[in-house]
Amino acid sequence: MAPRRPGRLAPLLVALLLAACSVEPPSPEAAAAAPAPARAANGGAPPAVESRDTASLEALATRALLDNRLHSPAGDNAVEASLALRERAQRPNPGIETALLDLSPYVVNGVEQATAEGDLGEAARRLVLLQRIDAEAPVSTAASPAASAMPPATAPTSPATPAATPATRRVVAQSSPRFPEQALRRRLEGRVELALSVAPDGRVTGAEVLSSSDAVFEREAVLAARRWRYAPADAMSEVRASIAFRLPDPA
Repeated sequence: MAPRRPGRLAPLLVALLLAACSVEPPSPEAAAAAPAPARAANGGAPPAVESRDTASLEALATRALLDNRLHSPAGDNAVEASLALRERAQRPNPGIETALLDLSPYVVNGVEQATAEGDLGEAARRLVLLQRIDAEAPVSTAASPAASAMPPATAPTSPATPAATPATRRVVAQSSPRFPEQALRRRLEGRVELALSVAPDGRVTGAEVLSSSDAVFEREAVLAARRWRYAPADAMSEVRASIAFRLPDPA
């Protein structure tokens, strides 16, 4: 299944981001009339995302979503604004996390598109955005040349995470995976078995492929599972999930 069209996705993500920031959602008329991001006095690029205040970031995220500036241009898009809001928050914010996870398939497509066009610099920039959204996000073979153009990074250190406890968790929100174009062309169906790490609040914080009928399905299965939500629990847990890919019925 292809990602939802940005035009239909934007209102949902706008509502999620505004709710996450405790701001009343604007009316369609007010959103349409919202000014474009402020430019420097000399007509150059807008202020760096990191230097904006929270209200400006919220406005940028809203306007960028409505204008379909999901991950481009650099410094003036919904993903960068949302990432800055997440990094500025004092605690995990489910609304921002959900919005970013819903945007991630579009960033993946953007990496692949820029790579196919030979613009490895732009592909690498989008790949960095994808990894900022989710450091464990899988990268397709088509996008791998962009990795060579990425600046070297130092892995952050963090406190040890308690070992996951095998448990049964009820899924409360489940998104369908995008059907890979390569598999569609090959008329190929398949299944992927996953091990998911689920936080106490129900967020999927990690996804590992245990087995698959064909590797072509693995990336889309992981991306879909990372957007799932489970019922809250008292502790971190590990669950097993199975995602089937079935060809659409012929018209």
